[in-house]
Amino acid sequence: MIWNCAIALIGVVALGCGAARPATTLQAGYESVPKYGDPGYQTISSKLASDEARAKFAGHSRHAAGRGWEFLLKGDLETAIRRFNQSWSMDPTNASALWGMAIVQYERSRQLNDTRPTPRSLELVNQAVALIEEAAAQPSPEASLLNDNAMILTTRGAMRQTLESQEPSADYDRAETLLRRAEAMAAHPLVYENWATLEARRGHPDVAKGYAERARQMRRNGPPTR
Repeated sequence: MIWNCAIALIGVVALGCGAARPATTLQAGYESVPKYGDPGYQTISSKLASDEARAKFAGHSRHAAGRGWEFLLKGDLETAIRRFNQSWSMDPTNASALWGMAIVQYERSRQLNDTRPTPRSLELVNQAVALIEEAAAQPSPEASLLNDNAMILTTRGAMRQTLESQEPSADYDRAETLLRRAEAMAAHPLVYENWATLEARRGHPDVAKGYAERARQMRRNGPPTR
């Protein structure tokens, strides 16, 4: 499990025979945009004619996603998104690639260093939500993916409430559902830390304090291995 993927940021080379090539309609910088910024982009996977070829490229996709996470955890968002795009093109159902793209956009929103939410920062977080929800919809999502999904939804709920005066309960309720699923799969301090943040946003300081204390106790006793 990739615990600490987004939190750590807070505190495959292209294959010659099948590398994604830009369509004529793509704009400069398309490689730095999730899914190349084109809803009609023709992926490598869509050009494969056999199950054998798809299985082969699914393996290449996993390798590319792994490289993307290596760059992401080093803080190199630009290289990370290129690897995630390559991974996605080779296998659009690769949850790790979609998850990585989501974290890149989330981190980009944070790097704007705005004192309050802006339309641009909310746009990036909206993209992160869409990507990580797609990842979580794939079969057998990891607990740490669900935890990150909840974290991003909690962030968006607070941003939308501040920027657009929208009721955040839908995002908060969805975040709680995800945290309950993650807890049932693999209780981890990060789950309870995110839960504490969620309850604080909801205006439940005593509940938030309880989850924060649970996280501290787990860390004192030694968190689960990554």
